[in-house]
Amino acid sequence: MNNVRTDETLVKCHQLVQLMERANLEGILLETIPNQTWLVPTLEPYTPLVAESSKILLYIPRSGKMCVAGPDNEIPQILTKDLVGCDVKCYT
Repeated sequence: MNNVRTDETLVKCHQLVQLMERANLEGILLETIPNQTWLVPTLEPYTPLVAESSKILLYIPRSGKMCVAGPDNEIPQILTKDLVGCDVKCYT
């Protein structure tokens, strides 16, 4: 199942990888809600909007394979709703 939002996320991941290559970075960590929802527009904040940090972490290494870390109860929803079609490795 692939949709416009997933395509948008994949394009943004590719742009981040290009940025990392130009800046000689190994990866980018997104830990704040605004940054995470920029990358994954369907991602619902799993923390109240008044909080700056999210309960989950998104890490995009130069390889482009996104890593997601978060509580056991939130990872399945993220994979089945927000990151369908993305190459993702999960940590709980």
